[in-house]
This record gives sequence, C-alpha cells and structure tokens, in this order.
Amino acid sequence: MINVTFAVRSIDMGGAQRVTSRIVNQLDLDDKFTITMYSSEKSESFFPLNITPTFPTKPIKRVDMVVHRVIEKASFLFFKKKKNTYPSLGRIKEDFFNYIINTKPDIVVLQEQFILFMEDLKIEFPNIKFIYWAHNNIDMLREKYFCETEQLLLDSFQKCDAVVSLTDYDDKKISNFTQKSYRIYNPLTMDISSEHSKLDKKIISFVGRIDIPHKGIDYLVEIASMIPADWKISIAGSGNFFSMHKFQKLINKYNAKDKIIYKGKLQDKDLSEHYLNSSIFIHTSRWEGFPLVLMEAMNYGLPIVAFNNTGSNEALSYGEMGLLIKNGDRDSMVKEIVKLSNNHNLLESHQKKSLNQVQNFSIEKITIEWKNLFTTIMSDAD
Repeated sequence: MINVTFAVRSIDMGGAQRVTSRIVNQLDLDDKFTITMYSSEKSESFFPLNITPTFPTKPIKRVDMVVHRVIEKASFLFFKKKKNTYPSLGRIKEDFFNYIINTKPDIVVLQEQFILFMEDLKIEFPNIKFIYWAHNNIDMLREKYFCETEQLLLDSFQKCDAVVSLTDYDDKKISNFTQKSYRIYNPLTMDISSEHSKLDKKIISFVGRIDIPHKGIDYLVEIASMIPADWKISIAGSGNFFSMHKFQKLINKYNAKDKIIYKGKLQDKDLSEHYLNSSIFIHTSRWEGFPLVLMEAMNYGLPIVAFNNTGSNEALSYGEMGLLIKNGDRDSMVKEIVKLSNNHNLLESHQKKSLNQVQNFSIEKITIEWKNLFTTIMSDAD
C-alpha cells in the first residue's frame, strides 16, 4: 500500500483542479493506493471528488484572495511587475507540516505555492518522497507566477524526488535543473463521448477563464468581430470583476455584441451541450501548460483552430491533428475559420482527426503513468 497526499491550492473551478480531481478519483479506485488531499483554500469542490479534503484550521478566505489579486493588479499597473503576494503562506506552512506529521504519507504531490516549502520539507521529512506537479508552462512559472522567487523555485526542483510537467518542451527545460524530470500529459477530464457534433451549427465554441492576457480574450473578441456574418462565438467561462469589466469594454470596442453568446460558467450536461451545439472550437491562449479544453472539444468531434503555444502544439501533435496558427495572428485564424465554414467535407476531415487524437489521452492511460512514477520513486528508496 502506497499512501499519497495531493497538496493543492484549492478545489474550486479551474483547469488544475479539474484534472487533479480526475486523477485522484481514478487512483482512489486502486486498492494499492491510499489517496488523501490537503487544500489551502476552503470551499466546496466544483468537480466531483470521491475523497474528503483536509483544510487548514485557519484556511485562506475568499476575501484574502481578492485583496491578493488587487495588489497584483496594482503592482503590475504601477510598476509593470507582478508582485508575489500569496496570502498567509507562513500560516499554511505550519498547518501543512502538522498535517503531514499526522497522516504520514509515503509520497506528497505538491502543486502551486507548496513548492516554496521544498527545502524545509526535505529537512523535516527526509523519508517522504516529494513530487512537484507543474500545471503551467515553465517559462510562465519563472517569469510570471514565481517571478520574485524564481531562484527558490529552481533550487526546489533539485530537491524534489520528481518534477512532473505537461509537455516535452517543459520536460526538456526543467531537465536543465534536475535529472528527475518527467512528462505526463493531462488526461481527458470527462468520459469518452458517444455523441459528436453534427457540424451543422454556425457556432464556434470557446471554453476558458475570462483572463484577458492568459486566455487571449482580447484576441477572441476581435476575432468574433471578423468572422463571417452568419457565424457567432459561444463563450463558456467566468472571471473576476476586473476581467469581466475589461471583457465588456472589449466587446464594445470591437462592436462584437451581436457576434458573441456569453454563457458563463458551465459544467456537466450544460458543458457537453455547449460543445455539441457548435461546429468549430477556437483556442486563443497566449500560453498554456497543457490545454484541457482542447481534449474536451476533440472528445465531441470538434475541429480545432488554435494559436500555437507549447501546450496546444503538443496537444495537436504539432499541427497534425488540428490547425495551429502563429500566436496572435488574428487575420490568419479568421482565414482558417472561413475555409472551414465554407467546406463541410473539410470540417468532417478535421473531426476525424480530433476523434482519433483524443484516444491518446484517456484517463486510464494517464493514470497508469502516474502509478508507474509512484512505484519508481518508492523503489528508489530501497
């Protein structure tokens, strides 16, 4: 029996949360593993979760996160620099260490801010194996999310028993800092669908957080204003107050109100219908670790048109399984959308590519890779 703890920032809505819940639930089905979870933010799980997480005795409150984001915005606005202000980190550290003492895991899978505890974790718990699961592109981790603690991040990589990234690109870069770098793709986060788009709706779907720079929402709205007159873009996702305000300003700027159908946050049946009721999926992110939404869209047989970044590049097999456009090139993306919209045979051809590609990311296949990693690092202790 191997006892594995996942240490996460939150169990609310988000790509990392979605894939973590999927992996955790699948591992929990195996009698060879005991799975637990520690979340620094207390909330109801947005996604189905078969285990009950543990929260700090004084968990981070939503208001703390709002203040945190306000400081980040102000720092970037006035100093053009992202301030690393993750709230109450010291308080979480003490509580998290007590949690480990009480639960005695064999392996701890760390996410997000927990990597900053790595040096002290190895001193305090030398017999426990620690894995860092990097959910974002390594360049963005260094330049954006850990910009003020970059050296600590890189030093922590060396102290980990494994660092798991989502693409070959990230694996290669991380291997410059540790020999224990592994690449495990994210799995499809829903069951393989027997229903596929009929490709008969003049709707382009988008799924993603309303995060202007990261998800390229400014690109998305501009593209909406340029697509054929009888087509629209249906958007599923939500964002904070600042992002939603800017989103509305962009819609007004590009006169795109009649070209966008905004649906807000969707899940389960509503999300499935969102995909099925469209004929093309568009992905406008400036950067990604490994975009789960591409897997979901392909699961429903949607042709993919995506800006090229390290995540979409590998998810689409370097352009073999979807249309990759130079990042930020809105004109070229619209041209490809026009080609697809005028040619049903071309839509069907790309649908077949999507359905073939998604088979490579089944939850069963990806979970086996995680189990193999756990077994490997535990055998290294012998």
